[in-house]
Amino acid sequence: MRKIPVSGIVLVASNLLSIILAVAERVDLGAVVWAYWIESVMVGFFTILALFLIGVRSKEIPGFLASAMSAGFFAFHYGMFHFVYLIFLSALPWFAVDPAWYLWIMLTAGILFLSHSFSFLANVLFAKEPAGLNDLNKTMMAPYSRIIPLHMTIILSGFVVAFVPVGDVLLRTAILMLFMGLKTAADFGAHVKAHGE
Repeated sequence: MRKIPVSGIVLVASNLLSIILAVAERVDLGAVVWAYWIESVMVGFFTILALFLIGVRSKEIPGFLASAMSAGFFAFHYGMFHFVYLIFLSALPWFAVDPAWYLWIMLTAGILFLSHSFSFLANVLFAKEPAGLNDLNKTMMAPYSRIIPLHMTIILSGFVVAFVPVGDVLLRTAILMLFMGLKTAADFGAHVKAHGE
């Protein structure tokens, strides 16, 4: 049984706050997906920083080169995933966002950014036991499990639009909460696996 780090509690709290804000404001699914896409890009950014930091801490040129190559590969591969997502989000009409939700998206992305910043500081930059070269692969692979809910939402969103009437607010809210709940669970599981003791 892994011990839950404080950063894991902060992560869940920030996600729960996002869910509460989304339900209270009856936010459109498209706005939520855009906020989570932005968050996923943030996760990639912090992962790249962590990979470079592993190389710096190795205090050896081969170690730094290995981490730099890993960071470069990750940036390309993870970036391509998100570029494709960006194309889908921009092209599919049900992900079009009303300008009224822009503030909510920025607020949610800001809350999640603070959570990931805290996690980076606590688990990477100021960690008591810094990651070593053996953790390069683990660090590079960790973010991928967190994009599964985003991936599934993009795929399944067409069914929601096709079969759930716009006026059925209760059902659409339930679907929204289900998506956000699954995303929070995936986040938490990946976080504890990566940083739990």
